[in-house]
Amino acid sequence: MPSSVGSLASQMRGYETVRSFLSSAVSHLFVDAPFALLYVALIAAIAGQIALVPLAVFVFCLIFGLSYKKRWKT
Repeated sequence: MPSSVGSLASQMRGYETVRSFLSSAVSHLFVDAPFALLYVALIAAIAGQIALVPLAVFVFCLIFGLSYKKRWKT
């Protein structure tokens, strides 16, 4: 335990910053995007051009999410 309350508050604020980063949409995107693209590649290997449908949905959701995030911040 830190010796002063201010020091403890500063530590907790630092932990909050790390927690908010780890729970942010960007970190989820970095984890989920490679798997989504892997599944699209698997669908393309099995079914060919039908893989364009989930790829288009992925791109649409990505664009929609980014535009919504920008609108929400302002």
